[in-house]
Amino acid sequence: LQDRVKMVGKKSQNEIKELAKNAKAVLVTSRFETFSMVALEALAMGVPLFTFDILGLKWVPDNCAIKVSPVSSESLFKSIQKISKSKIDINLKIKNGLVLASNYTWDSVANKYKNFSHQLLNKNESKFC
Repeated sequence: LQDRVKMVGKKSQNEIKELAKNAKAVLVTSRFETFSMVALEALAMGVPLFTFDILGLKWVPDNCAIKVSPVSSESLFKSIQKISKSKIDINLKIKNGLVLASNYTWDSVANKYKNFSHQLLNKNESKFC
């Protein structure tokens, strides 16, 4: 396994892009996430994404990633094995992931936060009037 899996640690943005060009997949093995930038980066770079099906990654639709039962390393391993041994076409998940990731620009996220903040402020304002 050591000759096939690299644990690379913290990298700069340029190093991440270089690594992603050669990556066969990105595994997000967290059992708890609020929002995974690693998952978003994988989708944006067109790298197949494997994750546990946890609450914090519900924003990633099933048609964009391979999701497996939470806290089951065995099911994660089996799904990777299945994809690598068979000729299952993962290109559609990659394509869908690229489209999903394109919705997460800094401007679009900032606008969502701005709108959410305004809704909260308006809701609280009406309670005090």
